[in-house]
Amino acid sequence: MAVGLAKLLGIDLIQNFKQPYFARSIKGFWASWHISLSTWLKDYIYIPLGGNRKGALRRSLNLLITFLVSGLWHGASWTYVVWGGVHGVAQIVENAVYSKTDACKPPVGAKDGLAKPAVIFCQHVITLFVICLAWVFFRANSISDAFYALTHQVTGLSVTATLQALGMTWLAAGKVCFLALLLWIYDLLATKGDPILALRTKKWPLRWGLYIILGVSVIVLRLHNGADASFIYFQF
Repeated sequence: MAVGLAKLLGIDLIQNFKQPYFARSIKGFWASWHISLSTWLKDYIYIPLGGNRKGALRRSLNLLITFLVSGLWHGASWTYVVWGGVHGVAQIVENAVYSKTDACKPPVGAKDGLAKPAVIFCQHVITLFVICLAWVFFRANSISDAFYALTHQVTGLSVTATLQALGMTWLAAGKVCFLALLLWIYDLLATKGDPILALRTKKWPLRWGLYIILGVSVIVLRLHNGADASFIYFQF
């Protein structure tokens, strides 16, 4: 929304998010997640601390400090510190396991070309698991709440009860899944190029037909359960 509104005023903002959940490593995630913040942390925290110029041990310490600062930037709470710490430790582990040149490459030893798709899939799954684990601490009101959520997430698991606790109906849940699928398709296309730029090259009936369909979809599929829910990032 910020990018679109800025373009209406003739201002081109940088791309701040670039399919981060398609990353195969935490390093890759931070290369495409909140790019303006991650760049600032690298330029003003990580590099002044010494970056990766003073050996592996110092690099690990610099990474951990940088991500702890990232946590504190979001708020003076232990939940944010743990969130940053998880990302810092994860990158330290990746540096020890993955190749020294690029943490986004397959692990050292995966030389069999037939095994590469399986390795890539495992990297995606592990990366997403670590990211979601850290998000629990980021969203929780306290450390104890976070651990309670982690230890009770499959206790008495019931989709119906979960929807009721969230104040959602099956219809609203279906809307969420449908919109998530659309976003996934868009991000998948975006890995090959900018879908918006590609659309501009099409003839006007196709372009405007799609614009109208998307506009109507936003109105019809609007998720509103009778209460206003503020976006979590408004507090930062």
